[in-house]
Amino acid sequence: SQGKKNMQIISSKLNLQSNYISKPELTSIIMDSQNRINSMALIHEKLYNTNDFSNIYFDTYISDLSHSLVSSYNYGKIDIKLKLNLEKIQLSLNNAIPLGLILNELISNSLKYAFTDREKGRLTISFSCVNEEIIFKFKDDGIGLPKEIDFMKTKTLGLQLVNTLVEQLRGEISLKIKNGVCFTIKFNKFE
Repeated sequence: SQGKKNMQIISSKLNLQSNYISKPELTSIIMDSQNRINSMALIHEKLYNTNDFSNIYFDTYISDLSHSLVSSYNYGKIDIKLKLNLEKIQLSLNNAIPLGLILNELISNSLKYAFTDREKGRLTISFSCVNEEIIFKFKDDGIGLPKEIDFMKTKTLGLQLVNTLVEQLRGEISLKIKNGVCFTIKFNKFE
C-alpha cells in the first residue's frame, strides 16, 4: 500500500540521519520515531493481508510488534523473556492504531529504562475481552518508576503520548508499581 511505502521511506530516511548523529540522546529520539512509524506500518500490513480493511486480529499484531521491538532495542545485551497471553480478538482500525502506539511506547520505555544494570528481564502482555470490554495489560519486572512520578501528569513524551491515546480510546488506564510496573488499559470494543 502507498501509506505503508511512505512510512518505510520516512523510516529509512530517519535511519540514514541517525548514522550521522553522534549524540546518543538524539539517536534515541530518531529510533523512537522510527519505531512509532513501524508500529503503524505493521497495522497497515496486517490490514492488507486480510480482505477486511476495517478490522485486524490484534493478538498477532501484539506478538509481531513485541518481538520486533525486543530485537531492535536490545541487540542481545539483556536476556528479555516475552510472555504473551493473547485472546484471538479483532479490533477496528480506530482502536488498533492508538493501542498499537501505546504498546510501542510501553515496550520501548521498559527496554530503555526498566532493566538498567540487569542481565535479564521479563515483559508480560495480556489481551482479552470480557463483556465487550477490552482489557490490555502490560507488565515488566524491572526497576519500577520513581515514587514521585505521577504518570498522568508526567512530562515524559512517551507516557504523555500513552495518556493521550488512552483518551482517544475513551478508555481508562491504571498503574501498579510492584516488582516492576503493570499498566492496565480498559476500553469498550465498540465505542
